[in-house]
Amino acid sequence: MSREEAIEHEYTESRLTLAVMIVVLTVVALLGSLFEGSADAVAFEVLLMGSLLVLLGVAAAAPALRAHFGWRAGQ
Repeated sequence: MSREEAIEHEYTESRLTLAVMIVVLTVVALLGSLFEGSADAVAFEVLLMGSLLVLLGVAAAAPALRAHFGWRAGQ
């Protein structure tokens, strides 16, 4: 895989990750609205939002980590 193909692959992977995050956040918001503000709904949303923020941070840092440690796409 050439350098350009590897960059395109990582860019596509990042876009897919963000799209999945948006879909999951939408589902969480819809599930939260079913509970209508109960304490369980608030705890559920906080837990999922925190988890998604951690995953988003890891996804955003992945290209920098790959570059720092010399990992290549497809390994």
